[in-house]
Amino acid sequence: MKQKQQQNKDEKEFTPCCNQSVDRKGLNVNREEDWKLIENHIEEKLRMYSSTESITPVSCKKCGRLLSYSSVLKRDKKYFR
Repeated sequence: MKQKQQQNKDEKEFTPCCNQSVDRKGLNVNREEDWKLIENHIEEKLRMYSSTESITPVSCKKCGRLLSYSSVLKRDKKYFR
């Protein structure tokens, strides 16, 4: 009986849409204050790394949790050593 209760608890620890931990308080693209933090982070990284052409936040389409960033590097060889 204890195993069934434990399994039900484990199922509730992850979001059904993006399989992220419910306890993790990450950034969400649907919240205005979080979106500003995401934009600031992207702008800072674009200034720091001149070889990066663009950075796109990747988020869950259903709940809006930020999952990762996707970057595109410039093709110009002068940026590479």
